[in-house]
Amino acid sequence: MHELRQLQQENASLEAKIRDLSSSHNEMLQLRKDMQKLQQTNEMNESRLNQLEEENESLRHRSVSY
Repeated sequence: MHELRQLQQENASLEAKIRDLSSSHNEMLQLRKDMQKLQQTNEMNESRLNQLEEENESLRHRSVSY
């Protein structure tokens, strides 16, 4: 009887650990998705910044010409 109770306690403990790990895993997956979105946004922003820098340089050359 004592062994059965001990096994039930161990089983309950393992189930709790599995729930915790599953939750942590899901959070990690969501963080990875968020990180990918941030990287994509960063790449888009860098591209737009480069575009604006080129436009700015072009406008500088035009203003010097006048």
